[in-house]
Amino acid sequence: MASFMPFTNKNLDIFMCVLRPTVAVVDDLVDTLKHFSFFTESLGCIHSSIFKSIHGNMIIWYGAWIKRSNDNKELLHEALVS
Repeated sequence: MASFMPFTNKNLDIFMCVLRPTVAVVDDLVDTLKHFSFFTESLGCIHSSIFKSIHGNMIIWYGAWIKRSNDNKELLHEALVS
């Protein structure tokens, strides 16, 4: 699956999360990440994508976020963790 990651914009922070699921139902995890992607759009994520390896033993989620001050990053972190 091809995807575009906007590296040319200096006002973006890139976050990558690599997951190695140990559960047999990988599709449920991918569906949950899709819902998470929709949730992050309301928090300032302007681009996100999910990649799954051919064998399903690795899933990568990445998002491009608008750069924020440290105070705003802490508020964002609290919103994502809760």
